[in-house]
Amino acid sequence: MKVCRGCREVKETSAFSPDKRASDGLQSRCRDCCAAAHSHRYHADPVAAREARKAYYKANRQAVLRWNSESRQRNRASVLAGKKDYYERVKLDPGWQAKQAEYRASKRDVKRSYDQAYRARDPQRAKERANEWRKRNPEKRSAIIKAYSARRRANCADGDPTAVVAAWEAAAKKVCYWCGKDCRDNYHIDHYQPLARGGKHVVVNLVIACPPCNHRKNAKDPYEFAASLGRLF
Repeated sequence: MKVCRGCREVKETSAFSPDKRASDGLQSRCRDCCAAAHSHRYHADPVAAREARKAYYKANRQAVLRWNSESRQRNRASVLAGKKDYYERVKLDPGWQAKQAEYRASKRDVKRSYDQAYRARDPQRAKERANEWRKRNPEKRSAIIKAYSARRRANCADGDPTAVVAAWEAAAKKVCYWCGKDCRDNYHIDHYQPLARGGKHVVVNLVIACPPCNHRKNAKDPYEFAASLGRLF
């Protein structure tokens, strides 16, 4: 227990913020009194309060970032709950949707690079997270599959006839285009430029691939995937 110097009430020590300068490691005033004092100073001169806060953040940037990170980790459940509540309130707002679409477009390359680095660092964890997401979001997963299938059918409809593709397959050398391994006993027909990226279902866009390479490539850019295997064109 501790007596607050502001309201003079006896409170649990959990009601006080830490302070390394104090002998007992706690501030002399409780959190409620500190919050009231901050609110009073801010409303007395909002401009000066904002400028003082900016100056403090600028002078203690690394410490502030560390404190914020530690706070998010300590209060992870409440932070996630707050984000989810906010998303549910604004997700159907046209203005918010347009802003998000613009932001995603501006960060597409950065996001792609981050995702690739994350999967490379911990492929097993990336796979587990993907599986967890699919289990939590069956409706979204179904919608994505339907949209992909629709795009695939549209691209294939403008492609080469089945007989032409079959003739190409029969004549093609059964060596993986990506890794160079012999795969005559088990091979896939891969779209060099993925259908999801605008590629067509035509023989000039088809290559023979071993199952592992085809699965790893998925809808990746062919140049980026080749570079990840150490191949340069």
